[in-house]
Amino acid sequence: MTFQQFSIQLLIVTVLVILTVFGMGAMFQQPPFDRLAIGMIVFFIILCPLLFIWAKRAAASPDKNAFSRMAMISISLKMLLAVGLIVSYIEIVQPTSKYFVVPFFVIYFGYTLFETYFLMRIGKGNPPPQNPLP
Repeated sequence: MTFQQFSIQLLIVTVLVILTVFGMGAMFQQPPFDRLAIGMIVFFIILCPLLFIWAKRAAASPDKNAFSRMAMISISLKMLLAVGLIVSYIEIVQPTSKYFVVPFFVIYFGYTLFETYFLMRIGKGNPPPQNPLP
């Protein structure tokens, strides 16, 4: 997968996530693009290209475990930052409705699916060398 292909797919995912959040905002009668939703979209638009570059380097590394380690660190870090963002939002904004998390989960799930897709593509792009058994 090239960076150009990745960028086009990231744009498509972003448009789909925005349309979904907008539709769900109408369904739950909530403003769909509050600060949390906008912050999450910006967070993932910045994070995904960084992960793509890191994954490409890890896949090309001679260290067989570099790609797996990168994937585990990125998943853990993303979860930690996302939970921190929600806790901060609750403390600062003190939302009156519990439905504020619905756009968050839609955004998180959409970009996590995309991240899984491109990491699988990158991981399969460089198969490990075949070692014949003696």
